[in-house]
Amino acid sequence: MGLRASELLNRKVRDLDDDCGILWVDQGKTCNARRHLRVPEFVRHHLRHLILSQTQDAYLFESESPGQPFRHQSLLVTVHRLCAKAGATTFCTHSLRGLYATLAVESGALSETVASSLGHSSFAMTERHYAQASSISNVKTASVDQLLTSGRGAEVAGPDVILQLILKMTPEQREQLTNTLSMLPHRATPDMP
Repeated sequence: MGLRASELLNRKVRDLDDDCGILWVDQGKTCNARRHLRVPEFVRHHLRHLILSQTQDAYLFESESPGQPFRHQSLLVTVHRLCAKAGATTFCTHSLRGLYATLAVESGALSETVASSLGHSSFAMTERHYAQASSISNVKTASVDQLLTSGRGAEVAGPDVILQLILKMTPEQREQLTNTLSMLPHRATPDMP
């Protein structure tokens, strides 16, 4: 869900709403951290089980010391243990934010939505530090590609918009677009012989 470790560890039972369907983040690292996030369906069951006999003021992830949240170091150790058990590459918990951002961009989520879900004021921060550059590049290329290859690019977006999109592309993206367009069958239009 793109949470920072501190945002996750400081969540209490009262921060869950709508039968564990929404998680409220009331504060975090920045002023933009305040947000509410839709909890994926497959996680809700686990959260319901986790809070079954908890009070509203209990931490979702409580440490062995009653009334204290799970510690960052304990979270890291737990993640490493789970990675080893699964035979997966070990990673730090913060890298999951980058994975979340990359997958959201690749799935077609709006850049503003991805930034907001991470607690950023703009996509520039998300793009610079979290989402993989290749994913962003592929999405930009695909959007220009789709406009131009649909045959409706100029009428939907207008030539100026298409030109601006192309000018924002890297040389590699332009080459990829050129290669894609060269594979299309050439059609005669009323303006072209």
